[in-house]
Amino acid sequence: MQYLGGSGGYLDDATQGDTARLHFISNGKYGYDGECQEDNGNLSDINIYKRGSNGLLSYIGQSNVVPAPGSNGYPFCAGVLAPDNDNHLAVALQAISGQGGDNGPVFGNWYLASYTAESNGTLTTKSTAENMPQVVFAGNYELNAMSIDPTSKFLAVGTFQGFQIFHFNGSGPITTYSELLADKPISRSLGGTSRTICMLSAAENCMSTRDIERDKGSIGFAVLDS
Repeated sequence: MQYLGGSGGYLDDATQGDTARLHFISNGKYGYDGECQEDNGNLSDINIYKRGSNGLLSYIGQSNVVPAPGSNGYPFCAGVLAPDNDNHLAVALQAISGQGGDNGPVFGNWYLASYTAESNGTLTTKSTAENMPQVVFAGNYELNAMSIDPTSKFLAVGTFQGFQIFHFNGSGPITTYSELLADKPISRSLGGTSRTICMLSAAENCMSTRDIERDKGSIGFAVLDS
C-alpha cells in the first residue's frame, strides 16, 4: 500500500446507514456518496470523486440534482445509493415533511430514483415525484442499505423492518417487485451471485433464504445475520 495524496471532499454517514463509503460505477472511474445536508437548508448532495490512472481519488464536485417536489410540496434529499453494472445509480430520496429543532434529523417517506452517470461523472435523472416508487415499509426510518444484483435487474432496499425488492430498469423508473421480506433489521448489503442479493443484519445470529416465484422463474434472496 502506498499513500498517493489527499482526495479533498469528505464522506458523511448521516444519511448513509451505518457505514459511509464510495460507490463506483462499473468502469471504476467515478465514485459517489449521497447525503442530506441537514445544517445547510437540507441540500441534497451526491459527492463525486474521480479515480486517476495512478489510483489517486480526487473530489471533483457534487450533484444537487433531484426531482421537483410532488403535489405535497415536500422537497427530496439524497441518502444511500447503489450502482449497477453499467453507468446507473439507484438513489434513495427522502421527501422531507418535517425536521427536529436546531437543524436536527429530517422526517419523511422514502422514494427511489435512478440516475445516469455521464462520461465526465456528472449525474442526470428522469425520475419524477410521479414515477418514483415509495419504500412503503420504511416510514420515517432511515434506509440502511441498497444493493443491485449482478444482472442489474433487481434492487434490494434494507430498512429497520427488513428488506424489499424492486425492479431496476437502468435510466428508466424503478418499479416495485415484492412486499416486505424478512422481519429483521438490515444494516448493510453484500454482493451476490447472478440472481442473489445478500442483506446483512447484526440483530441475530442466523441465516435464512427466501425464494420468490415469478413468471420468469425463481430468484433466491439470502438474508445473512451475523
